[in-house]
Formats: sequence, structure tokens, C-alpha cells
Amino acid sequence: MKFVTLIALYVALNICNAEIFTALATMKRALYIEKKLAEQLRSYAPLIADKVASEQVAKIAEDYDRIADESLVEPEGYLANPVNAYMLCKRFTTELVDLKQLLTSPALKAAFDDQLYIYRTEMPDREDFTGVIDALLRLQDTYEIPPLHFVDGTFSPAGNSPRMTASDCFEIGKYAYDKGDKYHALMWLLESLSSYELEGASYSMDKILLLDYLIYAADDQGNPRHALNYANDLLALNPTNERTRSRIQDVIRWLHSEIATENKTLLEQNRKIPSQTHLPPIQNKRTLKRAATQEFLNYEALCRGEDLKPNPNEHKLTCFYSSANRDPLLVLAPAKVEVLYEEPLVWIFHDVISDNEIGVVKGLATPLLKRAVVNDPKTGKLVTAQYRVSRSSWLYDVDHPIVATLSKRISAMGNVDLETAEPLQVVNYGIGGQYEPHFDHSRENDPKVFKPGQGNRIATWMFYLSDVPAGGYTVFTEIGVRIPPIKGAAAFWLNLHKNGRGNALTRHAGCPVLSGSKWVANKWIHVVGQEKRRPCSLDENK
Repeated sequence: MKFVTLIALYVALNICNAEIFTALATMKRALYIEKKLAEQLRSYAPLIADKVASEQVAKIAEDYDRIADESLVEPEGYLANPVNAYMLCKRFTTELVDLKQLLTSPALKAAFDDQLYIYRTEMPDREDFTGVIDALLRLQDTYEIPPLHFVDGTFSPAGNSPRMTASDCFEIGKYAYDKGDKYHALMWLLESLSSYELEGASYSMDKILLLDYLIYAADDQGNPRHALNYANDLLALNPTNERTRSRIQDVIRWLHSEIATENKTLLEQNRKIPSQTHLPPIQNKRTLKRAATQEFLNYEALCRGEDLKPNPNEHKLTCFYSSANRDPLLVLAPAKVEVLYEEPLVWIFHDVISDNEIGVVKGLATPLLKRAVVNDPKTGKLVTAQYRVSRSSWLYDVDHPIVATLSKRISAMGNVDLETAEPLQVVNYGIGGQYEPHFDHSRENDPKVFKPGQGNRIATWMFYLSDVPAGGYTVFTEIGVRIPPIKGAAAFWLNLHKNGRGNALTRHAGCPVLSGSKWVANKWIHVVGQEKRRPCSLDENK
């Protein structure tokens, strides 16, 4: 099943640290701030001498107030939409700069700055804005969503997002271009141009600026003829800046030279020279390096629901009730087990954690959430990474009786000893949250693999603490297994062969969240202590 049209996502912002991965409460605060700013701006409007500026400020105040009222009725649903998240961050960043220019009185500007200073730690900033864009582009790539579906709201069946303006599209394209991502830049700049033509007299941005970026983006992606047309269109608008006119004239001469060279090559190859008035579709090749690897392509395909590697032993897969060697915890209430793969062993346990227990775990973890880190293989230090976008915290058995109860349950159902296991790691994946392909076990040549009294990670247990309407699957890229995040269930798999070596088939990933918020709780079980429950093999080849 594909989720191309089921795109919406839970958005969360950690304003203090400029990260986009926290709880809903933080984003809610931004919505309340917008409501307060609306009141402030409404009181400013009559004090502005310039009539046009006064009307514009009054209109902005009205829009802020309306948006806040609509969003706070059902903030979860509102914030589940990536376009709404993007719009909110844009209003607090680029649009806020423009708004301040309308406050012509120094006294009003000072008063507004004082108000913003009060809310500074809870307002989205520029880093939050670019983080939302990065997440949106990540979703666009993974789930193959054309920009138009974001623009017109058809990406979501709920259809509760406003139509994006040319300015909205331009900011995304500009950001991508400025960081060297010409692929996304061209895509969104073209969408900005299309939106501009539909806006009629209510243009949301300067077309000269849009065409200026579009010229370079089109040419950089191998479209000099299209770039020439955009350059001519720009000059036809008679830009008042003489330096801009001179630069574009130089660009046009350069493009003519580039096209002449291309025409010469086409003639030598006996190929037809395209008409400048009837150009072929613009080309735009994805150039992201990691996208060229088969593993990354498999990862994205599995996230989209494509079946890549049929299980040859699918006919042997079963569901059963397990009392795990008649463990006292499971005699009267055996575990419900679904086998997804035999080697490596990958199981799902259904209905293993209650709503009350989930509430306690999330309540304990939320105040402790920090950006998730990974081990840098070069330095051995824990660092943040773009391939793991989430926030996490750690809970110990002594933190709460329910945490201790869950540990006992994991031990019983997984038939594992937890004496050397790690604490419970609680993870929240928000807007575009993901964890790209990785292993849970350490590499054999890593000096930290066999820590004294602990050993490598033999198994992984993962509670799913929330339903995720779309996206957020756990996928195994080497065997094609996809595990849906179902609230109350838990995934369990063995990371090592019986000889103690890492199993390469356990490479797995967490797909970007498309709709809702993904909460999981991981327990990593280590080798030491499993001698009786899961003894190693005497055959080094097993």
C-alpha cells in the first residue's frame, strides 16, 4: 500500500534548542502566542499614520486571530498537517520581519520588540523554519509527493490546509538553492511560478526575484534554453535596479554561448535542435548522493509500502499464544505472538502494554526528551545526525513501578535475562522523524563491543506507544519486512547469530512519520546473562 495521498504529520518544536522534535505542548504555546500577538497588533493599527500600512496591520491581526481560533479548537489535527507547521514557522520568521516594517512609528516598533522579547524562548526561529523545510523535503522524497500536492492540499484526505502561495513555495525553493540543493530548488521555484500566475492582482511576492533564482536553478540542472526564456521574461519586467539589469544581460549572453555549444554537439550527433519557443519538458535529476545506493532506494521503497523481497518461507509463518516455558507471568495470560521472519527471528507481540502504562511512560519521559544521538565511529563520541531525527530519554526501573513491571514483562515474553540490559529508551519521532538504515548491534572490530560484564546487543524489544495513521513503519532493508506502528504492540528481534556474531540481515530503519506522532520505547538486551535462556552455538558457523 502506498501513502502518497495520506500525508500529514505531527509537528513539534523545541524552540530553545532550535530542534523540531518535541511534544505537542510546545507547538501549542506558539499558537497561543500568535493569539496574543493578534491582540497587540489590533491595538497598534489605529495608531499607524499611514492608512495603507494601518489596514495591512489590521488585516494581519485579523488573520492571526482567525488562525489561532481555528487551530486551538483541535490542535492535534491542525498540527498534524505539514503545511500548517510550515506556515506557522514562516509567520514567526520571514513574515514577522516584513510585519515590523509596517510599524512606522519608532514607539510602536519598540513596543512590539518588547512583546517579542517576552515570548522569545517559545517562538519558532529561523532554524526551526529551515528544519520544517528539511522535514517537508524529506517526506517529499521518501513518499514521492509532487510539490503541487502540498500546494493545493491534496496530499491529505482531511484537506484542512490553506493553499500555499507563490511566496510560500519560493521560500522553500530559495532555501534549497542557497544550500546547494538545486534539485528541490528548481522543483519548488517552478511551483512558485505556477502559483504566481494564479494569484491575479493579489501577488504574494516579487516576480523579478523569483525569475532571478529560477534562471540559475534551471541552468544548473541542465536547462539553458529554459533559463534563457526566464532571463528574457525578467528583462521584460524592466527591473529598476541597474545592477540587476546589467547582470541579467551578461547572463543572457552567457546562456546564448552555452546553447550554441550545445547546438554544435547536437548537430555532430545528427540530432534535432529544439525550438526556443517549443521546448521539451524541463529536466530535473535527483542528485542526492545517498539516493544512489541500493540500500537507500530499498529503504524509501519499503517506506512507501512496496514489496521488494518476498519471504521464501512465508507459508511457514504463524501466529500463536506463548507462555514462554510456563513463566508465571504468562500462564494465565499467554502472549499473542505473530512471526514475521524466522532467520533472523522477527516477532510482533500484540496487546502487551496498556493505555495507562503508555500514559505513565510518556509522562515520565516527556520532560527529559533530548535530541537522539548516535555513536560516531571515528571519534567514539555520541553526536546528533541527520539520519536519526528524533528525541529520546531514558527510564530506569527505579523511576516508577510500571517501568519495572514492563522490564519483567519483556524478560518473560522475550525469554531473556535483563541483568545487563540497557534502561528503557523512550523515543518520539515528530515532523519527518526517521532513523535511516542501521544495526543495533556493534561491529566486531569496535573496541566497545564487549564491555566488561555486558557484551553485544543480542536482541531488541520495541514497544509501540502510539498509533501512526501513515508512515513511521519499522523496515528491514535486507529481508523486506515491514512492521506497522500499532499502539500497544511490541516488536522483538535477535541481532546476533548463535555464534555471537552480528547478523547482517537485521539492518533496519524507522520510516519518516507522515501522519500523527510516533512514540516507541526500546529495550536493548545484551549477551551476558543469556547463557541459560539463549545459549550460544558450539558451531562457529551458526
